[in-house]
Amino acid sequence: MFRVLNCLRRVNHLRCNISTVNALRCEEKKKPKKKVSETVELVTLVDTNDKILGLKPKPETEKLARKLNLLLERVDDPKYGKIYPAYKLMTKDELLKAETKTSTARTLKKLPINCRISEHDLKTKVQTIQKWLTKNCEVHVAITGNQESAASIKATFESMQGQLKDVSRIIDVRQKEHALKFIVLPPKIPSTNKKEKIVESKSGKDKDSS
Repeated sequence: MFRVLNCLRRVNHLRCNISTVNALRCEEKKKPKKKVSETVELVTLVDTNDKILGLKPKPETEKLARKLNLLLERVDDPKYGKIYPAYKLMTKDELLKAETKTSTARTLKKLPINCRISEHDLKTKVQTIQKWLTKNCEVHVAITGNQESAASIKATFESMQGQLKDVSRIIDVRQKEHALKFIVLPPKIPSTNKKEKIVESKSGKDKDSS
């Protein structure tokens, strides 16, 4: 008899617990779900005078740029910080100047050459330099050898100098230990004044001949 009563008590206790759990679940379902906040990208904002205005949400910086009638340009400079991306407020003229600077900046190329190089391979190297020059590159050449190959180093340099004299400028020629180093640059573009002088001199000669 006692066993039956104990079993009934346990069953009733379990029923109460189940009903309580169900009630709590219903209440949780009725509660309004919290909106998950969207992650906003933080950026370092820089004004037109290179002053850091602090960390701002990206959408806020875009609104500010539109309000001030300015452009927002990404700048990669460690002075503005390395953790967050930096954006600078710029005028149209400033943006054009920045683009022209990057387009005219020369790419650095390095070319080591052994003084024992064959004539055919040397011509190939010179052709490579000529291709780089057409792309506005700055080529740093190092002709290497040893103590006994000073004459070969000089001959290799003179051969390259002769092949490149009409299409380049060779500057900063220097001897360091067992290597001869120099820099090859694209030829200078003649200024408009020089062109005008050449045209004037030609026209003057034509008049004299007539």
